[in-house]
Amino acid sequence: MASTTVEANEVTVGLYENDPKIFGDSSGRPSGIFVELIERIAAEEEWDLSFEECAWADCLERTARGHIDLVPDVAISDECNARLDFHTLPAPHGWSQFYRRQDVDVDSASDLVGRRIAFLERSIQRV
Repeated sequence: MASTTVEANEVTVGLYENDPKIFGDSSGRPSGIFVELIERIAAEEEWDLSFEECAWADCLERTARGHIDLVPDVAISDECNARLDFHTLPAPHGWSQFYRRQDVDVDSASDLVGRRIAFLERSIQRV
């Protein structure tokens, strides 16, 4: 996406709350798995990073308009793919969490085969 930054090495990252992947820690410093990944890439690419706090939907909208350069951890969907550019290298994914009754024995996703499960309405995991 086109950016409004002045210098090619300036990269603005949308910072939203999704602990442990991306969040502001108790002092407001950007933290999380994806922040560490972006900081490592930035060091190699000589990017000057800045983080801009925004709610999830606002981060996506601001990225689509070119006010933010990237938002980490966006699942690919037809809607997002039409508005945003995605990288081609895989990053950590699959952070879904299963909740179960105490009397149900489930240790991995493969234990769910043949079981009835529920999803959050409109969840990207249903795609």
